[in-house]
Amino acid sequence: MKLVAILILSFICFWTGAQEKRNLFEVVAGADSIIAIRHINTSNGDIMVVDRKGNYVQQPNLTLFDGQINDAVIEERVRLSDTEIEAFKNILIAKTGFSIRGMNFDPHHTILIYSKKKMSYIDMCFECQSHVASLDLANFGFDETQWSSLQDFFKNIALIEE
Repeated sequence: MKLVAILILSFICFWTGAQEKRNLFEVVAGADSIIAIRHINTSNGDIMVVDRKGNYVQQPNLTLFDGQINDAVIEERVRLSDTEIEAFKNILIAKTGFSIRGMNFDPHHTILIYSKKKMSYIDMCFECQSHVASLDLANFGFDETQWSSLQDFFKNIALIEE
């Protein structure tokens, strides 16, 4: 009976640890490298579009089955310098209010955060001010000021044309 209890407790501890969510700022602060990308329309397997021939075509996913980024969707990428990483961290801590999200989620800009051979990401839509993130990141949001700063940030690194 003790053995069963120990096994159950071990499983619970392991499962709880495996499901632990990480704070975005801490992930960014501990990153080995950070890459910003601009990409084509993507989906999570649920968006169909009509091509020039009138056929329904599924949009590609941002990530592949192994959790890595789908390089086929990337239009442009920029590895952030130390100065740019500091600017990004300053945006993350500048929260002053809240944001009302729109409904037209069409993300084209992503931050990839690499730390100890693990990738986390934030996929953002500036049009509706909404985002999705990798499952390892704790729930977070950006306020109006942060969305504006993030958009300016992507303009400064030439991933948004003015």
